[in-house]
Amino acid sequence: MPHELKPLAGRVALITGGNRGLGREIARAFVAAGASIMICARDAGELDATGRELRGLASEDQPICWRSADVTDQSAVDMTVRQAVDELGGLHVLVNNAGVYGPFGLLEDTDWTE
Repeated sequence: MPHELKPLAGRVALITGGNRGLGREIARAFVAAGASIMICARDAGELDATGRELRGLASEDQPICWRSADVTDQSAVDMTVRQAVDELGGLHVLVNNAGVYGPFGLLEDTDWTE
């Protein structure tokens, strides 16, 4: 397919909550647009199935990775980003799609560790 039809060719995206629903559809759109992607989510089984599906949609020169990670765990987030950079050669786009409950309130009034 010509490069102009793949506007994200050569780009790398990390998509949290990428195993189902909106995150999965965003991941599918990024793959269709030519991006290499890393998806993460807590449900390892569903994540594996989605990762394999996405890999089947990608071209041979378009790596697709996935890793089970809880975005409320800072060390898991750090390892996920590190893996994306190491395996995909960089990171251009972050899609913060994972749903996390609480804390609630204005961002500037919220303790980051919560």
